[in-house]
Amino acid sequence: PYWTWFDVLINVAGYAPLGFLLSLGFWRQGWRKTGWLWALLLGALLSLAMEFLQIFLPQRVSSNTDWLLNALGTWLGALLVPLFAWLGILQRWSDVRDRWFEPDARGAIVLLLLWPLALLFPPPLPFGLGQVFDRLEGWLVDILENTAFEEWMPQFTQAAEPLSPIGQLVVVLLGLLVPCWLACSVMSDMSRRMLMVALIFLVGIGVSALSSALS
Repeated sequence: PYWTWFDVLINVAGYAPLGFLLSLGFWRQGWRKTGWLWALLLGALLSLAMEFLQIFLPQRVSSNTDWLLNALGTWLGALLVPLFAWLGILQRWSDVRDRWFEPDARGAIVLLLLWPLALLFPPPLPFGLGQVFDRLEGWLVDILENTAFEEWMPQFTQAAEPLSPIGQLVVVLLGLLVPCWLACSVMSDMSRRMLMVALIFLVGIGVSALSSALS
């Protein structure tokens, strides 16, 4: 029923990373002439399936315009791979990866690249701050209601409270410790490990500040 420039841009930009990663995967497998085309076809089929499924959602509207914009975003992202290869960016990245990381560090590198994006969208409170006991208690009460085991349930009268500032600090530090451990586990040189840990701290602080500003 309506569209805005934000809708146009988000439909294009949302599928560009998919096209880039698919095309890069085909490029790494040796499909250098047709990899971008296969990436376009897969991205377009995925978008077509998403638009088709929206027919069954009363609050969503299927749109051929959205499909075309998604396909355009996939195509643009896919074309970045041959462009980066021509500019020598892919080779330079491979050289940097070989110098800094172990040969089997692909999975760890992916997780490290996704970690800043995860900080932009913080997890829900039960999983972010560990306040899960009251949720588990409510779930258990619902299951045992009107059964012989209902009387065995202890009566919790104290409401769940937010973590103390020290507790929140501990949670944040533990969350920061994980990517540091992950980076150090796939890097052999001690000086580069220390540099990577410092970089992770800076990225974590910067992205968390940006997330707070956006919220």
